[in-house]
Amino acid sequence: MWTIGVSEKEPYPVLHTLKRALEAEGDGRFGPFGGADAENTSGGGTQTDLLLILGAPPDGSLGRITVLSGREAARRPLPGAEGLITYGLSQKDTLTVSSAVDRDLALALQREIVDLRGRRVDRQELLLRRPPYLGLEQTMACVGGLLALGIPPEDIPAILPAQRPSRLKMFAP
Repeated sequence: MWTIGVSEKEPYPVLHTLKRALEAEGDGRFGPFGGADAENTSGGGTQTDLLLILGAPPDGSLGRITVLSGREAARRPLPGAEGLITYGLSQKDTLTVSSAVDRDLALALQREIVDLRGRRVDRQELLLRRPPYLGLEQTMACVGGLLALGIPPEDIPAILPAQRPSRLKMFAP
């Protein structure tokens, strides 16, 4: 099983979206999930398999794969970032927007990544509709997380929920 941590502010929309999408996918490899305010993410001494960070990176260990804003990644060195997926509007980011009209997005995966299953995901564009309750950066973080977890890119548009997920029981690491 993989451990997944999401560092974001309440009400944790990315954590809820990921959890709902993965439950719909029905793969038993996922969990436990952890959610915490951006200022309060501690790994408890163990490395998380996947860590999604919305906002400034917390002090402490990063995940085996860490997904965070390219703007934040550029601010300071990130030791221990074995697999780093950045998102944002820069040409240097791993995942960026190539086109956006209202909620319709074309996201460009600008470099090959290796997911937690050890499979390579090639450069490509993903066409999807941004969930109405997520901002652009939150959507890119979700997509980066789903790709890192091994969800096939062609499945992501169908499993991103169209409605706000209901509150799910979580624990904070």
